Amino acid sequence: MSVTTQEFGFTSQFPREKTKLGFLDEVKEFFNETEGGAVPIGSAAAALGIEKRRLYHLIDYDLVHSVEFVTPNCKRPTVLVPLKEIERLHRDGIPKPKMGRPKKSA
Repeated sequence: MSVTTQEFGFTSQFPREKTKLGFLDEVKEFFNETEGGAVPIGSAAAALGIEKRRLYHLIDYDLVHSVEFVTPNCKRPTVLVPLKEIERLHRDGIPKPKMGRPKKSA
């Protein structure tokens, strides 16, 4: 059985939505921007074996690169950690920020 679909001539005058194309363009741009993708901070912390709070501190000290994803209905942006950054942290280890008083010079 073959099914035939008939299109009506007047439907060509209706505006066509390009939401899928716009969404795919945004996804491609996101993957290019993050060089392969990113995961939410909770998933990144679990993959690294540290607490989310610790990962937030590392991001605040600029020791870990992150991407903020803003949604229109949210008050706060979602923080994402690129996959390449997680691989770097696995390879090089979790950085420790230098804190406290500076050492005395003799």
